[in-house]
Amino acid sequence: MRTRRCAFPARPILAGEGAKRGSARFALMHSPPRKRGGGRIRRCSTSGIPTDGSPLSQEALRKAVAFAKEAGAKITAFYAKPEAPMPQYVEGIQIDKMLQEQYEKAAEEQAQKILAFAEGLCRDAGVPCTTASATSDSPYQAIIDAAKG
Repeated sequence: MRTRRCAFPARPILAGEGAKRGSARFALMHSPPRKRGGGRIRRCSTSGIPTDGSPLSQEALRKAVAFAKEAGAKITAFYAKPEAPMPQYVEGIQIDKMLQEQYEKAAEEQAQKILAFAEGLCRDAGVPCTTASATSDSPYQAIIDAAKG
C-alpha cells in the first residue's frame, strides 16, 4: 500500500525551531507546495458547501465563508429539497393534486430562504457566491451529483 505525503507540515514550523537557511525545514517553509511530477498543487478556487438551514449548518457556513475569504475562493451553497410525498388515489382518482403543488412551492420557498442566508453571509464578507438546489430524498446523493456536474 502506498502512502501519500502531505504538502504541508503537520504543525507550523517556527523560526527558532531549526529553520535555518539551507535546512530541510527552511526549504519546506519557503518553497511552494509540489505534487508528484514536479507540478504545482492546484488550489481550490470554489468551495461547495451543502446546507440544511440548521444552526450547526449555519455555523459551518460561517466558517467556510471566513476560510474562502482568506483563501480567495468562491462559495457554492447547495440545498437538497425533499421530494413531495407520493400522491394518494382513491378508486383511481387523485385526492388532492393541489396539496402536492403546495408542498413543492413550500419546499422551493424554504430553499430560497436558506440559500439567501448563505448569499447574505458571502455578500457581507465580500466572497463571490453562487447557489444551487436539487430535489432529492437522498441529500447525500444530490450533493455528490451537484459536485460532479
